[in-house]
Amino acid sequence: RWRRRSGMGLEPAAVIMLDRAAPHLPLHSEFGQKYREENPWDFMRDYNYPIYKAAQDCSKHDQEKGRKILQTWIDDIKLANDTRPAGFHVFNCDLVVLRAMQNFKTAWLKEDASEQERVWHGARDRVMGSPPGCSADFSPEQFEEWAHWAAAGRFTLKDVNASHMSIKTNPEALQIIWDVLSAKRAPDPPARSE
Repeated sequence: RWRRRSGMGLEPAAVIMLDRAAPHLPLHSEFGQKYREENPWDFMRDYNYPIYKAAQDCSKHDQEKGRKILQTWIDDIKLANDTRPAGFHVFNCDLVVLRAMQNFKTAWLKEDASEQERVWHGARDRVMGSPPGCSADFSPEQFEEWAHWAAAGRFTLKDVNASHMSIKTNPEALQIIWDVLSAKRAPDPPARSE
């Protein structure tokens, strides 16, 4: 990135981020990152139970394949905790962040939560980098931190009625992306005369 900007004078026309808080915010708490390194199976159980369950089920038939499934996710998650200081890079272009609002339906524990919900919420809450009490990957406010990564007036936050997984194919999100890209499209070249 630095070479493209300094050596070639290139800058993106726009940057679009789907459902991720700013790069100075880790996905997991310090406790969660240590837990991931020391006990990856228990960490995954508390962080993303469906992946844990899939790896466990696979391990019953093929232990090495189950281990590889888990390790693939653990390795990927490490990248979400590789942070840079706020302002490490400032985009001199439009920076549009799409926030998946369905993520927050279960982010805070309800007063009438069952014991099982309380246990799950407490386990996930302690490994996440979101503020205490919020078990979402990131709190709604953490998405606003992208403002530190964009030139003045170039940051836009858009809420989309989608989950983290569905935002990639959500019609509203796709329309926002199309609109941003359409606004940046270069004009058609002049017609050739024959």
